[in-house]
Amino acid sequence: MSRTALVDTIRSFVGIDTTIVADDEVRPTVLRFHRDDRVSDCLIREAIEKARHHFPEETSVLRDVFVDFRDGLGDTRRRVEV
Repeated sequence: MSRTALVDTIRSFVGIDTTIVADDEVRPTVLRFHRDDRVSDCLIREAIEKARHHFPEETSVLRDVFVDFRDGLGDTRRRVEV
């Protein structure tokens, strides 16, 4: 399965207004999410868990998930434990 299918599946859970970038085409180790508004860590974790059921091999090496968003102080990036 391609990175595009994995990203599209995750995006369907967190919203189409989310940009998701993977560091590898086949087995990503890092995913970066970007939204203009804050998204909950719980929502990200749930989306990753659902994607693991559809793409167990591709997500087996996933180790880092980052979320970028804009708030009153500017751009913020945080790591989400998955």
